[in-house]
Amino acid sequence: MQVSALQYPEFRRYFIGQAVSLVGTWMQSVAGAWLVLQLSHNSALALALFGAFSYGPVLIFGLYAGTVVDRYAHRDVLLLTQLVSLVGAAVYAALTATHVITLPMVLVLAAVLGLNQALYFPARQATVLEMVGRGELVSAVALNSIAFNLARIAGPALGGVVIATLGVAACFWIQHC
Repeated sequence: MQVSALQYPEFRRYFIGQAVSLVGTWMQSVAGAWLVLQLSHNSALALALFGAFSYGPVLIFGLYAGTVVDRYAHRDVLLLTQLVSLVGAAVYAALTATHVITLPMVLVLAAVLGLNQALYFPARQATVLEMVGRGELVSAVALNSIAFNLARIAGPALGGVVIATLGVAACFWIQHC
């Protein structure tokens, strides 16, 4: 496997931050689904709606998000989308910890964060190219794919452990940090 993209300090920092962030994102996804099941008394329909509200914006707006992102500095879009993710996790955490959260609130948060992800994905891809150039793009994409897939395993597993030991709100607090 080629890891030559790691020779760039900016990409190394990005890669490590991305890997940690992705674990948190997957952990938050599990916590959100668990919260929906708790709030809806195990409703499969509510869980399906959560999935639609979470991933629907990426599907619907994903085609257009790249053109929107390209109008701005990619790094700025990345920072903005990370800030929105942070605020979303903090809102989830606060509302869950205070037992104020309702199913409609969860669905609105899921939709906002889903729309945020629709903007984040093209910004992330464009930023990687800017950091390493075309010569190391294959290496960078491979490393990003590894980070994403490892996070897809580690995040839900960690989320389950955190939910079992500390509760659902703790997953959102950890993602917030």
